[in-house]
Amino acid sequence: MPEPLRLEVLYGLQQAEPWLRIFEPPQVRRMVRDLAGTTTLVSAVTDEQMCPRSTVAVRRLLTRVRTAVQAAHAEYTGTALAKDDILDLRALGQRSRTPAGIRTPKTVDLRTIRQRWLRDLLRTWTIQQRPGADEFGRTLRGVELASQALAPRPGTDDPARLRYDDVTAVVDSFRTALKLDGEPADSAYRMSIASHFFALIDYSRRSGTTEDLSAAFVRDPAAHRIAQEEANEDEIGKAIPEPVIRQLDAHLDLLGQGKARGQRTLAPADLQLMYRTLSSRSSLRWGSSSPARWARRCWWTHRPRG
Repeated sequence: MPEPLRLEVLYGLQQAEPWLRIFEPPQVRRMVRDLAGTTTLVSAVTDEQMCPRSTVAVRRLLTRVRTAVQAAHAEYTGTALAKDDILDLRALGQRSRTPAGIRTPKTVDLRTIRQRWLRDLLRTWTIQQRPGADEFGRTLRGVELASQALAPRPGTDDPARLRYDDVTAVVDSFRTALKLDGEPADSAYRMSIASHFFALIDYSRRSGTTEDLSAAFVRDPAAHRIAQEEANEDEIGKAIPEPVIRQLDAHLDLLGQGKARGQRTLAPADLQLMYRTLSSRSSLRWGSSSPARWARRCWWTHRPRG
């Protein structure tokens, strides 16, 4: 390969390797052969025009290599996307948990975040910390919700004027957050985006990224807690049909038979009575309509995990 193409390909492969997860030398050799006649990867020519005879897999590899090279060239010339309001996460080295890696260029338009200080904070954190896809997604969602909550409140464009009430407004938006598809979000999701957002604020204080960030803009562990939703016991185990429950109730006399705990110390009749008594008393304690329904709830509570 001619210079500088040879160096560009070597650099691009080095940077793109973490995105690939599976590195296939045959595709690299095919890409090198197909690049015959090319002088540089930094151009406005499309991948299809640059390698018209390549397979889809080879062009996908070429796209990743060119993305890395073009990002480095933009950084060298001072026109890197990371310095603007459009982030190319793949160029920043973001990884995916899928075996295929990040297949298409993934960009994020930070202009949807209305507060400049919050936009700059997210951009700086992304560039310096290089978060994974999941961590970035939850943090971005938290920042977007916080931006929407702060937008109608006066003075929130200036980080020095933020108040304790502004934190409350942000947390209230987390408490009523929806998923990206518009469906209701559970408490675990809401707690997650709140945790990621305030972790970003803590990063800003530690690193000094946001100058003059108000000391009053801090979460109160008690007042700003997002309550965890309790499982609805009436909904647990609904997959068991009522006829099956009635059948279980009709065979309570079988409780305590077979291989049951206490078999070595209790007589069979006493063992059976013990199991029936425990089932009935626990059924009354938990407000269940039948011992079988109570047993089903006990199984759900103590079910094997993982």
